[in-house]
Amino acid sequence: GHISLYQLTIEPGTAFFRQQVRETEEDLAADLYELTQQMCEDAGMPAYEISNHAALGQESRHNLTYWTGGDYIGVGPGAHGRLSSAVQTPCQTRAQTRAVYQMADPARWLAAVEAKGHATAKVRPLSGIERIEEVVLSGLRLRHGLEAKQFHRMTGQDLLTALNIVALVELQEAGLVVLDDQGLRTTPRGRLMLNTILHRLLDDADEEEDTDRLSKALI
Repeated sequence: GHISLYQLTIEPGTAFFRQQVRETEEDLAADLYELTQQMCEDAGMPAYEISNHAALGQESRHNLTYWTGGDYIGVGPGAHGRLSSAVQTPCQTRAQTRAVYQMADPARWLAAVEAKGHATAKVRPLSGIERIEEVVLSGLRLRHGLEAKQFHRMTGQDLLTALNIVALVELQEAGLVVLDDQGLRTTPRGRLMLNTILHRLLDDADEEEDTDRLSKALI
């Protein structure tokens, strides 16, 4: 009832790299991606995330926690976690998310657990910008995208104020993203260029913004 389906990246040091296996040329890779999307859709297993397909009700609840910006505990050597707590500010109550890192070396990790009961190496509060970037990078991988209310609850900001508004309008005009009352999501065509879209949306806005486009985005 569940398939993870993606193009393999050939990494240095792997057997494929030593055998000089080459990654698929971009245009062919895009064609194959669209073909597999349609095949899975026809088989009753649509994509609910850019690399994952599932029958209705069989989506991975574990991975959805990552993609929707939820909390999770990293267990084991080198594991990372995210833990949130409410923080009161003069204007509002918002979530403060902390990144939790476990010791990477297995022997040191085990010794610390035996001695202290845990092997947490570092706990670091994420800045507001870091949290926004994580939520956007993960959330736009999902077919339903970023939900506006949930985004505000997790980051303390509205989508329109957190993203490059000029880039957002341009991406809408190009048919790559959809912004509505529910939130922001990519179109099927946009999912083929997700990395570029993410880079544009998270890039700092130009100093001289196009007023007409800005007004249009806020309507």
